Amino acid sequence: MLALFSALALACAACPAVAAAERVDFPSLDEELTHGEPTRLAGMLYRPEGAGPHPGIVGLHGCSGLFNRNGTVKLRDEAWAELLRARGYVVVLVDSFGVRGVSTVCGGAVSVRSSRERPYDAYAALDYLRSLPLVNAQRIGLVGWSHGGGALLYSIDAAARARARSPGAEFRAAVAFYPASCSVRAQRGGWSSGTQTLVLIGEKDDWTRAPPCTDFVDLAQRNGTQIEVVVYPDSYHDFDWPGLREHTLPLRGNPTVGSNPAAMADARQRVPAFFDRYLKD
Repeated sequence: MLALFSALALACAACPAVAAAERVDFPSLDEELTHGEPTRLAGMLYRPEGAGPHPGIVGLHGCSGLFNRNGTVKLRDEAWAELLRARGYVVVLVDSFGVRGVSTVCGGAVSVRSSRERPYDAYAALDYLRSLPLVNAQRIGLVGWSHGGGALLYSIDAAARARARSPGAEFRAAVAFYPASCSVRAQRGGWSSGTQTLVLIGEKDDWTRAPPCTDFVDLAQRNGTQIEVVVYPDSYHDFDWPGLREHTLPLRGNPTVGSNPAAMADARQRVPAFFDRYLKD
């Protein structure tokens, strides 16, 4: 079964856009950063079958953005959105880069930051989902990868400034894949959140390393946060990206990325079950 999924995932790189997905746009909550009109965000919305109301999930892309050059959604983000849509979730993937004239921040020139702009985008997407009649406004989660995983941790921080821009709106559950800010959060300490949180990372990740993330989770647990971490053995960054061959990137430190079928299969069961526990039960 796993081999079949891997073969299908590889083929999906050339698949047409999923019929259930549609382009949407809505304003960020970043007026205090722009000192004027808010940034108009773009995104992709995935609707499950049925009138609802359904639980919702906001997705935050990684450092290379949401879209490929041909305008299609990156395969990892698309695969997760479609999996969660099939489980009955309304999913919106938020593009924080293209609308700000940025294609990537993977090389270190960070013009859109996980700690600054992106939390405002996350809460804007939360407000957008809450405005849809097919969404249960009290049952919305957050998922993010790498740079987006770091943005997730900043967004659900009890002290996050962006939270005040959306009074009464909360993410009930959050899943951070190999979050980029683990080391920063662990060094600073004091982080806490009322959001049920799951962190997934690879043991061999040499881009966002596992030890700082386990240290961060330990500190957060001591601060009273309901958070857990899973470290996948023999897994690198992007372990959940279907069909991604292991290779090093021409970036500082030459980090390795690549999928791990076993870790990916576990995550594809663990993550929906986690969201079901806190957004459906």
